[in-house]
Amino acid sequence: MKLQDLARKPQLTEIVIDKPELVEKYGETINFFILDRLPIDTFTKLASLKQDNIPEMYAVMEELVLNEKGQPVMSEEQVLPVDILTECILKVSEFLGKSVG
Repeated sequence: MKLQDLARKPQLTEIVIDKPELVEKYGETINFFILDRLPIDTFTKLASLKQDNIPEMYAVMEELVLNEKGQPVMSEEQVLPVDILTECILKVSEFLGKSVG
């Protein structure tokens, strides 16, 4: 197989937050999107991320957690509840772990 056969434009992939206590609290599952392949600058930021650097982690999550149009869900004016953001981090980590592995 040639390397160029593996290259393609990133596609949006839907992620579902279905943790029972969050579904009970918010009344339904919560969906967001992530790119199935990361741009190199985002990948580099993610790879160099330290768990104790919360502002940097939040900035990277702003780039990763997208709506159905591929636009960031979070911004300086729009923030998620902490329980949902925490679950987004877990879901993104799980998705990227499956993508890489």
